[in-house]
Amino acid sequence: MNINHIRLCYRFTYPDKPINFGIRINNTDVLHCRGVKHNICVFDYKFTNQTQNKIELVVSGKTDSHTVLDNQGNILNSSQIEIQEFTINDVDILDLAYSNEHLMSYNYIDNNTEHSIAFDPILGFNGVVTYNF
Repeated sequence: MNINHIRLCYRFTYPDKPINFGIRINNTDVLHCRGVKHNICVFDYKFTNQTQNKIELVVSGKTDSHTVLDNQGNILNSSQIEIQEFTINDVDILDLAYSNEHLMSYNYIDNNTEHSIAFDPILGFNGVVTYNF
C-alpha cells in the first residue's frame, strides 16, 4: 500500500473579509476553513494511493462584498486564496502546472458565466481546481 503525502501552503489575501477554502481528496473533504489572519497556512496530509487520485481545491462563499472598489470602480482589495506551495511526495505540482497548462483546471463562475481555465495560483472566484493523478 503506497502512501501519498500532500503539502499545500496558502494564504488568504484579505483576511478581514474571509472566504471559504476546502480540500477534497478522492471525494472526501479533508479541510474546510474560513479566512484566518496567519501569513501562511500549511496543510500536511497523508493518504493511501489509489489507482486514480483526485485532489480538489474548493473556494466558496465569495460575494460582491468581498471586493472593495474605489469611486472609479477599480479594485482596491479582494478576498482570494493564494497557493504558494503544492507538493505531492516532494514533487512540485506548481512547477508541473506552469509547464503543462492541461495538468490542472480551475472551474469557476463569474457574473453567472461558467469558466474553465488552466490553473492559476490566485483563486479569486468561487470554484474548484482539480488535479487528477
